Amino acid sequence: MRDMLRWAASWINDRKVESVSETVTYSREGQFSIALSATIGTSIVDTVGDGAAVTAETDDFIFDRRQLVHDGFEITPQRDDVITRTVRGIKQEKYLVLPNTSQPEQVRSDGFDYFLRVHTNRVSST
Repeated sequence: MRDMLRWAASWINDRKVESVSETVTYSREGQFSIALSATIGTSIVDTVGDGAAVTAETDDFIFDRRQLVHDGFEITPQRDDVITRTVRGIKQEKYLVLPNTSQPEQVRSDGFDYFLRVHTNRVSST
């Protein structure tokens, strides 16, 4: 039964990539740059800092972790990696970062660990 569920999850994720994703560039300064297909989303995160609670919205990118390979090695997303996408001709750069440093930059997006959801904040638009 688990194999059937694994196959179904993979099939659904493949359809998602084909129909609702867009090409973005994932990079780590001075090390690598990888084009991958990602689905765009948002998350609401609660943070606490300096005694005040703040709710913030992050831009999320969901992608198949098997795309995140450089020189034959799987890359683990890290804080300050950059995802670049173009929206209506404007290039947007977004860092992997969350306001609350105790929260991870990435979370599993499915039960079989195929997809990752990484959280970002916009840095610049050109």
